[in-house]
Amino acid sequence: MKGIILFLQVLLVLLIQIAWSPRVSAKTPDSGASDEKRSVTPDLYCGPRSVKFVLEKYGRTEDLIDLIRETQWPDTQAGSTLHDLELSLRKRGIYTSFVTIPEGSKLKWHSPIILHMRGNTPDEPGHFAVWLPNGTSDQNLVWFGLGQERIVTDRILSEMMSGGMLLTSREEILEPNCAFEVSSRVRSL
Repeated sequence: MKGIILFLQVLLVLLIQIAWSPRVSAKTPDSGASDEKRSVTPDLYCGPRSVKFVLEKYGRTEDLIDLIRETQWPDTQAGSTLHDLELSLRKRGIYTSFVTIPEGSKLKWHSPIILHMRGNTPDEPGHFAVWLPNGTSDQNLVWFGLGQERIVTDRILSEMMSGGMLLTSREEILEPNCAFEVSSRVRSL
């Protein structure tokens, strides 16, 4: 009975978030407007939702409620950590590696990366998003959750990220530092 009640509570919260959440700014990626980098919709379940999205990129389907229960139980209001997400992905056969990158670095990885983003305000908790390989040199395709996928420049993405990220791969990750290039500005400091 408790499981059914939890399922219904989580389902209700998800439906309310989808129906009433503000949408991402439609500004172009190179507008450079400060509003653009702070336009991520808050999502209490962004961690398990990111795991679900990554698994779908690997051709796997998982139930969101199960992922919420796995990564945020028993306090579903507390959110999840990159470690929680890492354990969930590894349990399903996806290799992962936690990496902290210097600000200003450019991502260059062959598979999805779960990014930890700064909150919209200093008091707001962070957010998880998923970077997707897209083959362009200065723009990044990022899934921000709740159907929000857009292209952002390297500069804007660097400003949005906290620095922590979770690499994913079908194969074991032997050299995680190959996932990013440190800009010459960062190297010279």
